[in-house]
Amino acid sequence: MEPALPPDMSHGFAALPQYETERLLGQALARHGVEPERGVEPISFTQDEDGVTAELVGPAGAETVRARYLVGGDAAHSIVPKTLGFRFEGGAFTEEHMLGDVEVEWSIPPGYGIRATREEGGRVQDLLVCIPLPGRGR
Repeated sequence: MEPALPPDMSHGFAALPQYETERLLGQALARHGVEPERGVEPISFTQDEDGVTAELVGPAGAETVRARYLVGGDAAHSIVPKTLGFRFEGGAFTEEHMLGDVEVEWSIPPGYGIRATREEGGRVQDLLVCIPLPGRGR
């Protein structure tokens, strides 16, 4: 029997692993003759009607780049969202976490995940979350 989605959930789980996202973005850039530079980060930028001027730092040192667009694929607390005035309303987890990208065989239907907890004294002691990724056994 296939588990049913809760009535307030209009769709199943969708996931795209980071390595696949990076591969797809790399392919899109390659079609435009651009190769991504790894290990380079923006330290500041300004925007005007014609584009963006960004100060970057990387293995080769600092450089200034002028572009039509700046795409921020960095973390919530980084320079791009801060400069644009986006606020991160959440907080950091105090718990320690371990992340594993593993292959597993299970009988759960494709697209469904698992969330399991172990509680003691009304407090969660252990938490397991399994999120299926595209591909066999992922």
